[in-house]
Amino acid sequence: MIIRQFLLISMLLLHVHSIFCSDLPILPESLENKNDTMAVFQSIETRLNYVSFIQNSAEERFVVKQTKNGSPLAQLDHIKEVFATHIAQSIGIFTNHVFLLPKGLDIAGKPDKERLATLHTWVPGCSTIKMFSPPFIRQGTRMTLSSYDKIGLTRKMIRNMSKHPDLSKIVAFDTYLGNYDRSLLNLFYDKKIDRFYMIDMERALSVNLCYAACYHMEIISKEKTIAFSPAEINALTSFCQTLHALVEKYPPQEQNNLFDYYLSQSELERENQLDTEAINHKIEWYKALIADTYTSAKKLITLINTLITPA
Repeated sequence: MIIRQFLLISMLLLHVHSIFCSDLPILPESLENKNDTMAVFQSIETRLNYVSFIQNSAEERFVVKQTKNGSPLAQLDHIKEVFATHIAQSIGIFTNHVFLLPKGLDIAGKPDKERLATLHTWVPGCSTIKMFSPPFIRQGTRMTLSSYDKIGLTRKMIRNMSKHPDLSKIVAFDTYLGNYDRSLLNLFYDKKIDRFYMIDMERALSVNLCYAACYHMEIISKEKTIAFSPAEINALTSFCQTLHALVEKYPPQEQNNLFDYYLSQSELERENQLDTEAINHKIEWYKALIADTYTSAKKLITLINTLITPA
């Protein structure tokens, strides 16, 4: 039964690939091997999630994540995670693969088989919280989201993202997707190949970070004494290039279509009427945010290009 369900998931993911012409990968082949077994080797609990680390007989490792909150509204976090990861991979930003595990699928590490969960491939390297001098590119916290002067592309953020070529791309992605929570735990570094990876996108679609960035760029433009270093100009150039790629490939309608597809696969819309109304209201809010962010992103690109282009 489990193998059959995994095969169905693989067929589903291939169907997604044909619809959106993306680079979304199919489910890892090792998970379809009927002669293989998956086992949990560690489980932890975060404030919001159950997290299980599993591996097969070949010691290939994966992560299963499920929200503690069993309400259909809370499970939208799983949809946001696969939605945002899909977008990141399609434009070449380094992250892991994330798959939606539907209701009814029983897999090692999934506490409640009757609820949604996500399966994450293993990321190389270590969390940046273990680095001696880690790059802080978190654009806000739950406590600061209503204060645009405290979130987004601040002067300090520009300096931090200039420390490595990968960081400006990650910051641009988080800015466009409204993901403020790029904590050190959600940013990995592989020393062997000098590469940063991002994980955990469940806080996507939280706030218009492009609007916040415009706020900061307008302030900087009025302060004639502030000058960017060559490394910061390179980082801002890379930021704009990545943001432009996102704007071109994922305008509001494309994002809405992608989100709706994952929502349909989750079957959350089949919950009772009260839950369905709450879910629809939240999705309307997400789509309004996506539209506002798109408008702000185009303005932001113009503002930054004006700042970094020699007079």
